[in-house]
Amino acid sequence: MPGQNKASASHRLRLSRYATILDDGAGGWLVHSGLTGAVVRLSKAHVVELQAWQSPDTNPDEDVLVRWANQKVRERLAQTMILVDDDSDERWLLWDRYQKESIASPLSFVIAPTMQCDLRCPYCYNPKHRQVMAARTRAEVAAFVRGELCRDSQRCPTVFVTWVGGEPLLDMAGMTLLAQGIAEGADEYGADIMTKVVTNGTHLAEVVAQQLAARPYRVREVQVTLDAPRERHDRQRVTSTGDPTFDAIIRNVTHASKHVPLTLRINVDLSTTIADVSRLLDELMDMEVVEAGMSNPQIELRPIYATSCIGNDALTQHFADLECHAIAVIKECRLRYAETLALSPKAVPCGAVTHRQWVIDSEGYLYRCQELMGRPGRACGHVSTGWTPAAKDAHEWHAFDPTNEPICRDCRVLPLCMGGCIADHVRDPQCPPRCRAIRYSLEKRLRLMQ
Repeated sequence: MPGQNKASASHRLRLSRYATILDDGAGGWLVHSGLTGAVVRLSKAHVVELQAWQSPDTNPDEDVLVRWANQKVRERLAQTMILVDDDSDERWLLWDRYQKESIASPLSFVIAPTMQCDLRCPYCYNPKHRQVMAARTRAEVAAFVRGELCRDSQRCPTVFVTWVGGEPLLDMAGMTLLAQGIAEGADEYGADIMTKVVTNGTHLAEVVAQQLAARPYRVREVQVTLDAPRERHDRQRVTSTGDPTFDAIIRNVTHASKHVPLTLRINVDLSTTIADVSRLLDELMDMEVVEAGMSNPQIELRPIYATSCIGNDALTQHFADLECHAIAVIKECRLRYAETLALSPKAVPCGAVTHRQWVIDSEGYLYRCQELMGRPGRACGHVSTGWTPAAKDAHEWHAFDPTNEPICRDCRVLPLCMGGCIADHVRDPQCPPRCRAIRYSLEKRLRLMQ
């Protein structure tokens, strides 16, 4: 844990270690605060003065201090934490946010009603067994969720439920029974449910979308996965008999978008090119899917990492370029990018490091991370018996501290990332945490915000 924050008696200021100064290419300058996410536009003259606060070792001359003392811009830079007290401990601030969010984050459940899947994607990390949740396990899961709602009845006005697989829509009947049990528990304790479904889209018929839009689901998002472009998708995301799926998925998405909010998640790897992404976006624009629904689908890019940490950083850098290109294209057309373009700070990297996310596979085992589903040896308990705090994985996830991790603690984008993905690091401590793309695309993303 970093040293505690200190109150400054002198109120002398310095530039935050997490501030980024960027020429916007149009005669102005942008300054981004990693601590607050604010972006302030400055003139060249102000930037020259601001750079007097470049580091704790550089003391701005008194003339600069006097010149800025009565200017609103100085007050604005202090309010947005671009300028911070000279003796403040910024890492402690991030550590404090991290600790508070890990305890107070919203209650969240990631549930796989089945590990079955009708596709045979070569990069899938799910185990090959195809378990469907039994009726007894469904009852145990519903009871477990109700118990968590009871414990949190005073502080959980909203509960997040994400349905995953396998392919969750393969067991629509069983999933609906479990969703009904969860909805009844939420009603009992006065909680609102925010529901998301992640699907390959092959079973997302219009009647299914109508079911998902109604009680007990009332989904706020259906995420459909695609590969880029069409020909790659139809080589990789094939059925068990080798049949292509792209056109069938797009037909389903077109009809489903009339009833539920949709996100199209485009999976990319090191072999995916900018031309591939452009071609898929062009295809989507030419299809009636962008006109059919109540609102156009959102687009999200997602890197597909190897099961080992070898090559992961190269993919992250490559993905950063692909994502920036996609955002630039999407800004000019009728599609929308799923992630907000605002570069806001995170308190935690993901729900896996908190005490409030429960990942439940089709056999009822509890995990910290979705990537571990279906591997009982990595489980941290079972819904029938509860959490096992002494489990090795439980300790490793909760012990992670990005402000003390060598690769993270001095990184300029730490407030935007807070350690990235640590699944590899927990599995093998020799693997560093997996960096987020923002480490390599901060300047491009700032320009794309304008």
